[in-house]
Amino acid sequence: MGRGVHLGWATRKLDHAALSRKLDEGPPVLEEPASVDDAAEVLNNYLVNACDSCMPRRVYGAHKRKAVHWWNHEIADLRAKCIRNRRIYLRVVKRQGPDGSTAERIAFRDARKALRVSIRKSQKLSWATLCASVDNDPWGVPYRIVSGRLGRQPPGLAAIGREKEIADHLFPTMPIINWQRVPMDSQVDPNFPNTTAEGYNLNHGNECPPITTEEARLTVSRLSRGKATGLDGIPNEMLSLIANRSPDIFVKMYNRCLSESVFPVRWKRARLLLLHKGPDKPVSNPSSFRPLCMLDTTGKLFERILLLRLNDHLERAGGLSTNQFGFRRGCSTEDAINKVLDLAKWANHGPSRNQELCVLVALDVQNAFNSAPWKHVDEALRRRGVPRYLLKILRSYMEDRTITIRTSDGNSIDRPVTGGVPQGSVLGPTLWNVFYDDILRMDVPEGVQLVGFADDLALLAVGETSDTLEEVVNPTLDAIDGWMGAHGLQLAR
Repeated sequence: MGRGVHLGWATRKLDHAALSRKLDEGPPVLEEPASVDDAAEVLNNYLVNACDSCMPRRVYGAHKRKAVHWWNHEIADLRAKCIRNRRIYLRVVKRQGPDGSTAERIAFRDARKALRVSIRKSQKLSWATLCASVDNDPWGVPYRIVSGRLGRQPPGLAAIGREKEIADHLFPTMPIINWQRVPMDSQVDPNFPNTTAEGYNLNHGNECPPITTEEARLTVSRLSRGKATGLDGIPNEMLSLIANRSPDIFVKMYNRCLSESVFPVRWKRARLLLLHKGPDKPVSNPSSFRPLCMLDTTGKLFERILLLRLNDHLERAGGLSTNQFGFRRGCSTEDAINKVLDLAKWANHGPSRNQELCVLVALDVQNAFNSAPWKHVDEALRRRGVPRYLLKILRSYMEDRTITIRTSDGNSIDRPVTGGVPQGSVLGPTLWNVFYDDILRMDVPEGVQLVGFADDLALLAVGETSDTLEEVVNPTLDAIDGWMGAHGLQLAR
């Protein structure tokens, strides 16, 4: 495929009856393939054939024209009629001359007039509708028209010709890990007392409990419609329909992955899109681009099941730091800001003679998510007593990852990824929080707190004098910098 073209299916034209007939032919055989990777390919081919059976393929690209907001079926019919009458008129003129085409000329003129009247009428009505919709939908089509965001250029154009250079900068190469030589034993951190509480089995899950149909249905119910697809191009809408109709197809596949501790390679291949962060960021700097990695949703469904089990374990094992507000259900940027403001208000409450100084130091980690070494992520999981079967599948999940880079000449380059939490994945954010949790639990002097939002870190300190603040803030900053260096991260300078 050429530059800017992505193959997919027209979900609005989905034929449910055709899909039902296809599914009635029977499920794919996932037990016979020699390996889990082969079984994943069989499943993918089955899904592609199912899509082809009930939807036409479509091409996303520069040649696709988008209808204006006032276009409708009546105008389309009138336009077709006008074009048809014009062709008839021109053919008659060519054969008989202008004098012999009076009837055809009148028919063409009337059709053209009807088209123009219909367009003006539709434009007037559409404009009134747009104006009336501003109050109900302030960020809708009217806003996008005014701000120039309707029909804007597709993302990724700023990186054309430099895709590999930018990817090499954003995805640093790290040493390959031989997981066979890394111990599986849990190294439970004493800071998590619940891991040894009565009724809590540290080795729970070593038996690898099979995935149930209920787990599969729960994850499918959380699929969002209209999301960007991975390399397979299979839309979420299609996966949702098939999984609800025949969940056993996915349950069998995922259980084989669990029992053999293998996360299929094809689910670890991401389609890379480089998004320019904004006009204030120089295009010449690779750090000015944000990598968007689109993965196959079939693999992301499996990730959701693993995430449910991982979160369940973490909660029973004591949970993550309450000072982490990123990638947490029920937490937001506003909560993190309120945490900071509450401490500042507390420092300034009461009579002026009792008020203290409050300082905030904001720290930014350079290329954080792509720089987290897998060995440290694995160590963090083991310190929290993660079940052995989850550790095995998560190790397979982290290794042999690749990104597919579409270059300006229309070719594709597969680049290995040897570190970092997978961006665009389901498990990635939680793996980051587990890895980053240690720094939020760091021993700090009295009057100091650390607040995190994803990779952003805020150091808050309260003290009676500026000298007191220096005495507690500077050692804490040194400790943070030391932790970062020991764990493969670097603060932005």
